Amino acid sequence: MKKIISIVVTVVMVLSLFSGVAAFAAVNVESTLKHVAADRIMLVKDGGEKDIMKVGGLNNKYSDVGNIYAQAKEYEATGLQFKGWVGSVAEISQFGYSLNGAEIVWNDSFTEATGDDVVQAAAGAGATSASRFSVIVPLADGVANIKVYVKTAKTIEVIWKASYVNAETQTYYIKSGMNVRINPASNSTRLGTLEKGRAFELIRRIPKAEADGQYDYLEVVWDNWDLEKSVAYIADISTNYTDAPVDGAGNIGASYLWIKSEMNVRTAGPDYAKIGSARVGERITILELVPKDVFGRDTNDYYKIVWPAAEGGVAYVANLGDTHYVTTPNTTYPVVTPYYVLSQANIRTSPSSADDSNRLANAYFNKGEILPVVEVIDKETTGEAYTFIKVYMENLVNGGYVYVALTDAVSAENPNGADPIIAVEGSAPEGPETGDFGLIALAFVAISSVVVKKRKEN
Repeated sequence: MKKIISIVVTVVMVLSLFSGVAAFAAVNVESTLKHVAADRIMLVKDGGEKDIMKVGGLNNKYSDVGNIYAQAKEYEATGLQFKGWVGSVAEISQFGYSLNGAEIVWNDSFTEATGDDVVQAAAGAGATSASRFSVIVPLADGVANIKVYVKTAKTIEVIWKASYVNAETQTYYIKSGMNVRINPASNSTRLGTLEKGRAFELIRRIPKAEADGQYDYLEVVWDNWDLEKSVAYIADISTNYTDAPVDGAGNIGASYLWIKSEMNVRTAGPDYAKIGSARVGERITILELVPKDVFGRDTNDYYKIVWPAAEGGVAYVANLGDTHYVTTPNTTYPVVTPYYVLSQANIRTSPSSADDSNRLANAYFNKGEILPVVEVIDKETTGEAYTFIKVYMENLVNGGYVYVALTDAVSAENPNGADPIIAVEGSAPEGPETGDFGLIALAFVAISSVVVKKRKEN
């Protein structure tokens, strides 16, 4: 037993002599980063760049860029550019990226000239080294998942994650509710349900032989900030969807309103009873505009809308114009910072909790949601009981914001944690390249196996 132990110790000592070769560990490694500014994402081509997303973010920031096919085609883009800066307590040497899980690509050209403003900002965060970066990732077809890395004297760390779809999609509409899953398999995690009347963008069809063997699957555009991916999957059951817009009752011919200000939802005459409210940020499906004389009202025309809770799946909202809704989604995004919902959080129309008059009834952000926050409103400046976060509602033109009290229900820290950090010691962080190191590693595994075997025999 003593001889076996001494052999193992000897091998470990020999391995330690190769400190010039990288030794990687994914646990118990302290990050060297003090600040990461993930500023913007741009489409690029030779001699030009086009801003498509202002970000503003934190360590391990994730950006769902969405479907960029139309923009990339129009601009004739060849790549996606990630711009920002990093502050670290270890010397920064290079930046790189990985695309769809491939090896990291490093390039000195990704490092940009760093001004005094960045150096001072980094120093203020406790960093001793600072650098701007401009990492260009070649444009890929289909679905792409990207990680942007920084290499320091001590670590290799993920500083930004993003996903996008670059595909000409087809729009379909749900006729019967369909489960949405994380993978093309009926036993994979269910992400949610596409209700009757909802639209989805089809990227590609996956034959059952490549899926779970039970169904063909549809790969669809699906925003998953928490899962850090731009796609999801639904079983290809042709009777459950159609290429013509439908509503909750199967009516054909729908378009959409994006709600800017809460609206009453009513039944048809003669009582016009209120049966609910269309909330700020919601997208509702409209079927037709009903003139006020036909509807029997003196004041407004009404829209017939999809409303699954109503009898027959339809209801009505007043045609109040662009003070209450818009007919096209917003495509301009402000700089946002992600906050994570840890438990159900109330939604308010103003940053005050003095009473519940500004609280949206029966409207909450639920556990697992990620909120795009544009501003933190400190209670010290407002005199309120709570600090509030200002949350951007994605589909509203010229803003559209709600407010959430900064309690234990929300956090700026990702509860799922960050990516493991790759510790790098010595001068070859790309990993072992010599046959000698490989042989020694194999010897170590072999001797370790002997140790296990001998212990079992004893």
